[in-house]
Amino acid sequence: GICPCLTPSMVPYVTNRGGPLVGVEALSLQGIPVDDLLLTRESEDQMADLAGNAMTSTVVGTCILSALVVAMEALPLGGEDGARVREEVGADG
Repeated sequence: GICPCLTPSMVPYVTNRGGPLVGVEALSLQGIPVDDLLLTRESEDQMADLAGNAMTSTVVGTCILSALVVAMEALPLGGEDGARVREEVGADG
């Protein structure tokens, strides 16, 4: 299904159930494995805030990979691997 961006202050509404999204559902939509967590003392508001402030590892990984690709020329490469990579980049570029 489609879900909007989850933020701490919003109240997403589930139309087929006729009510707001609860905290555990919001955490699940963010990709947090709620079955593996012990969520006993957190209120619904706290879980919804956590979900609104969450960022999945796939998003973080994509950002890091993008930064490394952009900065590849600035990173020092040493040894035989570095020379081979520089030759391949120079031949293609």
